[in-house]
Amino acid sequence: EALSSAPPSSPTPEEVHSAAQEREQVRQILGVLRELQAELLILRSSGLSYGELAAALGLNPTSVGTLLGRAQQAFRKEYLKQYGTR
Repeated sequence: EALSSAPPSSPTPEEVHSAAQEREQVRQILGVLRELQAELLILRSSGLSYGELAAALGLNPTSVGTLLGRAQQAFRKEYLKQYGTR
């Protein structure tokens, strides 16, 4: 019974630091990308559909998938350039 009422375990200080470091790395990479690429990635990570992305950014709905793919590729390339493969 004591286990069911125990609060969920908190992240360790190392986990908190690691997560903060990852967020900062993502911010740095997004800052290097073209504005449209960064916007696409941010909005998609917020849960917007392709149609919603097209409407929000004034894009042709049929080109969203291609543009998003290019943005993801640019992000990966920049990540590897700055931080290696880890």
